[in-house]
Amino acid sequence: MSGHTFMYFSYGSNLLKERLLLRNPTAVFQSIANLKDYKLGFEAIENPKQSRWHGSVATIVDNPGANVWGGVWELDVKDLASLDKQEGIYKGFDVKVVSPEGQEFTCRTYKLEKIGNSDYDSRPSPHYKDVILRGAKELQLPKDYVGYLQDIPDNGYQGSVEVYEEVMKMLGER
Repeated sequence: MSGHTFMYFSYGSNLLKERLLLRNPTAVFQSIANLKDYKLGFEAIENPKQSRWHGSVATIVDNPGANVWGGVWELDVKDLASLDKQEGIYKGFDVKVVSPEGQEFTCRTYKLEKIGNSDYDSRPSPHYKDVILRGAKELQLPKDYVGYLQDIPDNGYQGSVEVYEEVMKMLGER
């Protein structure tokens, strides 16, 4: 963080501008970037039937040699509490990410602290996956990474997801 703003690296549902802006109105997109030595994972830390997205959520997992693509956003520090609240099940920390042009950013990001011990289905809901994919396409992440995201199996949930409905309204699709 410096001055009145901070940089944030998104890799899950907050890739989609409209999702991020629901709770963090000062977010301004800066660049796509690559986080090295992590892989994208999905984890259900609570019963998916009672979770916000009705499925597992994205996280990043230490993995030497792997990488996660995402978005770099600049936010006013007044949105930090809102972002922390939105990411309440995650632990915030700083990472260094690199844009395709070689620009380095130090960003706040979030990951789940406990992973790999869930008795629940670790697949995301189709709604959550859709928001991630829309964001990846909107930010123009590399095509092979978008293909990787498309190939992630979902849990087939077909009911309503409140946060998804809010995002769709912002997109003018509901």
